[in-house]
Amino acid sequence: MWVKKANYAGGNRQGACGVSIGNTGYFMTGLKVDSDYCDVWGWNQTLNVWTKKDSFPGGVRMGAATASFHGYGYLSGGEHASNCYLPFRGGVCGGVFYSDFWRYSADSDSWTKLTNFPGGGREFAVMVADPLDTAIYYGTGNGSSFVYLSDWWMYKISTATWTQLTDFP
Repeated sequence: MWVKKANYAGGNRQGACGVSIGNTGYFMTGLKVDSDYCDVWGWNQTLNVWTKKDSFPGGVRMGAATASFHGYGYLSGGEHASNCYLPFRGGVCGGVFYSDFWRYSADSDSWTKLTNFPGGGREFAVMVADPLDTAIYYGTGNGSSFVYLSDWWMYKISTATWTQLTDFP
């Protein structure tokens, strides 16, 4: 059964991402026709209230990948689309594709830049965390040359290192 909750306070957008930490869901980044976003909003499940958080310091982007892991949120990739990238902006000509990697601490409402992802910038990739492991897994997506990727990587949290794994079949 669907239950209506408080309306999202950050406005309409596409290509946004989100994570869940504790009893709060975080919604961030994305774009719409006349705006690109780097804002972060938290929805407290217990209070059913949206609260604006400090902005994401990595800049505006759409199509970033996120995962929650042991009380933190992680974000990587995405694209800052050029003014002509999307059909409503006049065609396809590409933008800036990111390979940065960040950790969000809900306790301090702060972001820490981690070791960049070595597999190249991309948007709409997949990121997952195994709660029984000490790693985050990341890969696939759309690369900056408009090529769909099938690579798969592991980020070992304890050593802050990336290891390429077997490609996604």
